[in-house]
Amino acid sequence: MGTLIVHPKNKEQLSVLKAFMKALKISFEESKGDYSVNELESVSDQNQVKESNAVYNSKFVEKIKLSDEEFKSGKHTSIKTEDLWK
Repeated sequence: MGTLIVHPKNKEQLSVLKAFMKALKISFEESKGDYSVNELESVSDQNQVKESNAVYNSKFVEKIKLSDEEFKSGKHTSIKTEDLWK
């Protein structure tokens, strides 16, 4: 059979989904702490990261976002391709 990935919006929905699956004897796994990674723009608003059904730790995502902000503000070092082996 296939796999469903469900994203309840609150604890009530999560509770109802769990009860429903238990009642129908459907096995399921619950993920805690990590976020499903598809709507990268909503990270700052929802503290969730979704992209291509991968799973990333929220601390890792914070580090990547910080690095991106530093790069955009000019806090990086650029090396010309011809200078790589000097």
